[in-house]
Amino acid sequence: EKMKNMIIKWHDSNDGDVLKPYQITGLVQGYEESIQAREAYDAKDFEGALELCTFAIQDARKPAMLLQEARDRDSSAGCESNEELGFPVEMRWLIETFKVSCRCRLVLGDVEKARSDAFAATIFSKNSDPDAHECLAEVC
Repeated sequence: EKMKNMIIKWHDSNDGDVLKPYQITGLVQGYEESIQAREAYDAKDFEGALELCTFAIQDARKPAMLLQEARDRDSSAGCESNEELGFPVEMRWLIETFKVSCRCRLVLGDVEKARSDAFAATIFSKNSDPDAHECLAEVC
């Protein structure tokens, strides 16, 4: 609920023109699925975690990219701090979901898709997450 409120507040502060209602729902749903995926991963349920990661990424990837683009526009317009933008830098939870997906795929033997997830984590983090780079190194 906190995530949904944060997204709606940020969205409304941008005249409500960044995300459609179904995209907000997808973003929140993806966030919730990412929490469940992490719990499954920690319990060593790699297949279940991977399925939840896949759902989270499918639900949230496009809205997260739209938020990132809006954040970049705001940054270039003079907004410097993340607090001014009203949401976490690069949607950290989505990056974490890509990393969990990568590690699940490695355990399950799907190196090609693991590489793709690791690459996505580095891209979404704008190369600022050392663990995303470690994931990438693990699959190379």
